[in-house]
Amino acid sequence: LPDVTVLLDIDPAVARQRLDAADKPFDRLEAEKLEFHTRVREAYLALAVAEPERFIVLDAEQPASEIAQQIRTRIEAALARG
Repeated sequence: LPDVTVLLDIDPAVARQRLDAADKPFDRLEAEKLEFHTRVREAYLALAVAEPERFIVLDAEQPASEIAQQIRTRIEAALARG
């Protein structure tokens, strides 16, 4: 298992809006129904709750620069702990 897993969390409906706005063909997973994406999200969030020391859960609706800064901060702290 990785020492750190970054989970970019976003409501599946918002993610769908982003994909639709991108105007590109969907791959097999992107083409799945909302219920599928909701189940996958819930499963990943459950993993994050079970292993909070490993997971960094971030709100993916934030600007990319803020997400990147939060990831850097958390990774630097993890590296400092050894």
